[in-house]
Amino acid sequence: MVRTESGHRIIGLALTVVCLLLGCIPCKGAIGRDTIEANVLIYWPTDESDPVYKEWTGLVIKELRRQGIKGNVEVHYAHATERYESTERPMFIELIMKLRVQGKKPDLIISYSDINKWLLTTITSPVITSIPIVCFGLRSDKFLPYQYEMLENDYNGGRTDNMVQILNPLHLKETLEMADAITPAITEYIRTPEFYSLQAHRFITMLDVEALWNDRIAYNELVRQMGMLDPKRFYNNLEPKVDEGTLNAFAQKQNKIVFSCRSVINPKWNVPTTFNQIATPWAFYPQKSPNYFIQSKHDNKTRGLVEGPSFMPYFTMVAEDFLVNPKCVGGYFSTAQDQIKDAVNAGLRILRGAKP
Repeated sequence: MVRTESGHRIIGLALTVVCLLLGCIPCKGAIGRDTIEANVLIYWPTDESDPVYKEWTGLVIKELRRQGIKGNVEVHYAHATERYESTERPMFIELIMKLRVQGKKPDLIISYSDINKWLLTTITSPVITSIPIVCFGLRSDKFLPYQYEMLENDYNGGRTDNMVQILNPLHLKETLEMADAITPAITEYIRTPEFYSLQAHRFITMLDVEALWNDRIAYNELVRQMGMLDPKRFYNNLEPKVDEGTLNAFAQKQNKIVFSCRSVINPKWNVPTTFNQIATPWAFYPQKSPNYFIQSKHDNKTRGLVEGPSFMPYFTMVAEDFLVNPKCVGGYFSTAQDQIKDAVNAGLRILRGAKP
């Protein structure tokens, strides 16, 4: 009796161990148990000509499948730089209604960028507000003051639930430090004299501060971060890009203006501002036109400007620029793969019943 009971216990223990071991071995049928059937809409802030979002679309679909989300995947480009909100908003609503008629209404929307977050926040159609949304790659979780008034007065408070926000803020200090570490390796390829004469120094942001509200939010954040830098080491000379023409005009004055993360490095001695002579192998030689600078946005116009024939490598704080621009040396940001993995994982938890 005792032996029999002991034997049963041993057999039961052995079966438990076997089951645990088998549970660790992937089976063909095991994938089906964790599969979730769900339609997904990917919402990008630009047009189809931007290669980065075509590549990111592939990454999103691959990550959806890897995490077990099956179903129809649609892609919609907001054309944020070409269409006004008043045009894009009804087009998006029309798209959702069309997909609903086709039996492909999204069970989840995965959206990128601050401007798309604003569009989705201000769409009050019950059909769309019923769809959970994951917004990733956000520079900030804030709106400008006038936008809060618009939400209150024009959009009935906007969307208040069913939305996850994943931040990927700009990191100025870390990118400057990375640039400091990488710059010597780059300058080895440039023939430089012992002394360099630069008449002025500027750190130019690649942000349309006056034209785009989301760029203004990013610019305010950069100003805040610049104010936290050590004044003994960095100039506090952050300047917004007013427009493409002004930026091009700056670029043509290569003996006066240097676009550079290094240009905010303060010399260790006092020199007249009209004749700023820096004796260091990391300084800049305008005739050789290195023009290092940090890019804080991604669009086709900016890309064309920084990849012109007179520019050398640069640093960036946006992952999408690093992915497709060969002259981009590096920067401090979350990788595209990490951002997409986080976004899909958040969507998966919502589809499984978690509250956003």
